[in-house]
Amino acid sequence: MVMQSKELILSRDAQAKNIIMRAWRERWTVMQWGINVRTLVDSKSDGSFIANCILQQALGGPGPNSLVLSYLMHSIYSQLISSCAVLKSVCKYDGFHKPYCVASLLDLLNNIKERVILNENEDLEQCMELSQSLALTTHWLLTCMYSSLENLSDLSINDFPVDVEDSKIVIKCRKLLEYFLTNPFISGLINCAVLENDEMFQNIKKMSGEIAKFADGHHHQDIAFITGLIEQIGERRGDCISSRSILTLSRSIDGRQTLIGSPSILTTIISAALFRSSENVADIANELQIIKNLRGLTNVELFNEIMHAAVVSLVDCLGKPNELQILGFVFLVLPSLLKSLVLILDASNDDFCNGLCLFLDNDSVLSITDTKLACYTLDIFLVSFQKLNIISDGDRKQILEKKPRRSLQTDHSSNNAVLLLETEKTLQHIFNALDGVSDFEKNKDAILGTLYDVICNNFEFVLTTTSCTNKLKQLSSKLLKLNQYSLQAVGENGKTSATRAMIFDITFLMLCSIGQTYGVEALASDESDYFFVEWYNECMVENNSVKNPDAILNRCNQNKVEILINTFLQGESELKTSLVFWNELCTNVVGVIRDMVFAWEAESANFADVKKVLDVIRSKVCSLPICISAWLCSYIQMSPENQSGKARYILNHFLSNLNVSNDEEHFQERFAVMNKVISKMINCVQPTSGASSPISTGNCTIESKPMSDLYKKCFSSMQSRGLIDIDTMISLQSLLDLNGLHYFVQGLITEMMENQSPADLLQWCDMLYGLFKNNLFECTAALLGVVIPSLLHYWDRDSNFVEPQILALVSLTVDCILSCYLQGETIKTLEDSDDEPSLCKRRKISDPKDSKKMETLENLKYMLRELYEELDKILKATSDARPQGIFVLRFLEQLSIKASDPTIFSSLPHSVITNLMSLMSDDINPQMLLGWHSLNEKTGRANCILTICNLMKMQNVNRHCCDSSSD
Repeated sequence: MVMQSKELILSRDAQAKNIIMRAWRERWTVMQWGINVRTLVDSKSDGSFIANCILQQALGGPGPNSLVLSYLMHSIYSQLISSCAVLKSVCKYDGFHKPYCVASLLDLLNNIKERVILNENEDLEQCMELSQSLALTTHWLLTCMYSSLENLSDLSINDFPVDVEDSKIVIKCRKLLEYFLTNPFISGLINCAVLENDEMFQNIKKMSGEIAKFADGHHHQDIAFITGLIEQIGERRGDCISSRSILTLSRSIDGRQTLIGSPSILTTIISAALFRSSENVADIANELQIIKNLRGLTNVELFNEIMHAAVVSLVDCLGKPNELQILGFVFLVLPSLLKSLVLILDASNDDFCNGLCLFLDNDSVLSITDTKLACYTLDIFLVSFQKLNIISDGDRKQILEKKPRRSLQTDHSSNNAVLLLETEKTLQHIFNALDGVSDFEKNKDAILGTLYDVICNNFEFVLTTTSCTNKLKQLSSKLLKLNQYSLQAVGENGKTSATRAMIFDITFLMLCSIGQTYGVEALASDESDYFFVEWYNECMVENNSVKNPDAILNRCNQNKVEILINTFLQGESELKTSLVFWNELCTNVVGVIRDMVFAWEAESANFADVKKVLDVIRSKVCSLPICISAWLCSYIQMSPENQSGKARYILNHFLSNLNVSNDEEHFQERFAVMNKVISKMINCVQPTSGASSPISTGNCTIESKPMSDLYKKCFSSMQSRGLIDIDTMISLQSLLDLNGLHYFVQGLITEMMENQSPADLLQWCDMLYGLFKNNLFECTAALLGVVIPSLLHYWDRDSNFVEPQILALVSLTVDCILSCYLQGETIKTLEDSDDEPSLCKRRKISDPKDSKKMETLENLKYMLRELYEELDKILKATSDARPQGIFVLRFLEQLSIKASDPTIFSSLPHSVITNLMSLMSDDINPQMLLGWHSLNEKTGRANCILTICNLMKMQNVNRHCCDSSSD
């Protein structure tokens, strides 16, 4: 069989040579050639043996035989010989010492270059061979170029005249290489080929390096151009992240112009100030780095945007309940955040200083901030930056010269920003004073003096500064120890018991306030049996939820409850403090009120009795009303409205003013803190007094209206200002608490899609991205799993699902996907050093040991696979390029442009691409196909090569159809 096969090949080659020789002798026309040569070609052959024979005959002499070469051209155009066969035959030629023969081959390639992949290459194997042939041709052209450059170099060294033919060959090679490496279809096939055959890739790079050695001689521009093109071979189209143009918003604060390049940065800063702990500074910095990358911002632009967002939030917060929270974040957390960013980005000192200077170019917002805060904001920032070694003293002076001071009416006694910074300086003194618990009996008077000073003068400032400087747990730990030590004592006199009572009461109030504001996790303790921690976990109303009222009552000792009732009803009008076990009193006083409420409802006790007990309870301490209110709120929530009237009255009675003749114990200040604590608990009990009543959440009280109206109101507020403000941010967070993530995402997307202007859509898209980052993975899951499938399946021609809205939705979706992906990647950890605070050190977004991050990545891959399958179903059911097809095309396009990892498409069904090509072939290009296939896998490369060939044929057919219809 082998012998027969060889004989068949020899026989076929001999026949081909005979026909070629006869055609040359008889000077056949191309028509005659075509008729006679068809007898040698069967349907299974690509005609490579004919191509080889023709080239051997045409180039066998000292010069090329143009007539024989014309037969080859005719065979290609009549499709007797495939372009792949011609390329392989050409690449076998190594007679570079015959410049005229080389030049004729280059002319041949030039004539067929536009038909290289227009033959019927429907077979995958043929397409794969074609891609390899193109890579081989690239190497052969480089070799031709190298040979001629070497000849020119030798002639130049020996002072001989430059050979014209060699120069022509160099120029022809450059033009052919330029065409092959810049034509999107051919370059796409070459990219796939070199990834498939690394040896070929290395040969091409090696030959390019050899050519580069002649860069100082003849044709240096051609050499530089070609070597530059060779360097781009093998690179994915999606490796570079496209930059987004900076938006200019005309709306502003206080009627002044403000430039917000990235609303998502402003949203991130405000949400971080309102809802994030200062312990999350490194995470926030990493999120800002992701925004920088997705938006294509430079380091300078990023620092400018962050500073601008900070001062905008300062102006917005003044006079609002969250003023101290925003001031604390901007002045105490932001410098550390910027320090962390400088390290993560490896930014230079010039980058940061230039960012500040760019920020100062927009003078209006800073001027407004200075005026409203009655202080020089820039001075405060620069001092903090210098303290953290972000800038030098020389930098500080130079920046201050750029913005001359204006005269301000400053009043530091009422300036919250200044008071906040002064409080920070006194924190260590406060901590030292509270450390006296080790000798409690000796230091209790000094401790009480410090507690009085804090609760009367700067309690809110102390909370803000400790939370913003990562010292809140340190404060709560000291307060917990003091609260525990003051629970009980033996053999104390009246003054000592009163001191102990006040220490217990004040620490109880402070700890309640800390827990309500910052969560139970802020109540850090090395001890597990502290009374307050146990009480808070089992009784306190928090996070929009109440505890089981019966479980709270089960903590009571009924015998001690009855003793207390008799004492309150028959004793004096004030609560005694001596020999009191405060933990027992806080626990059992709830039972007293339970019995009084039930007795009052059963009319076995009158209002006067109830009022007398209540007045005794709140006569000395404010902690007891808080314990009672926690049970009352739970009781009201679990009881029908008609049975909770008496309990509501008691709650309101605790909040009413109590006349105190002697305020040596600072009752009014303690009462004010108690009032806030109880009011927050009451807000967690939803009123049921009517459909128009407000609804309370953990963040604020919002109107009871249809949810769509509430979303419209939020969007209207943002649209009128051109940016998101603090009140809107809090309202949106409340909507999230009420609706859940799916409805929250759906509501925001619905409002965004109402816009028609592309600029407005891009603005809302960026702003929504910033909002979603608070719950990034969950919002992305809702977007991919619910919102997008719903829009695609239930689209109708009367909806807003058209081109501008589609592009905005695509942009938002891709940003969320990539942010989830980037948060799961590992970032190199900066080595610890003694002179850098740990807060500012570069950290890992994800650690291989962090199972939660790994789970996030796996879940993201699962969600993408589910989405891809939905897209596949939709495209299969679509017969024309409807908005669904446009969405799929733009989504895949943007994802491939911005994604740096091709594995993000590893679960994309190939049918999605082929169906999309059948619907919208003219809107697809080879660069997209390179991005949509996982080129790291053999199957992905094969599919990509096949689709590139098919796409070119489809577009060619479409052009011919258009030309025919126009004729």
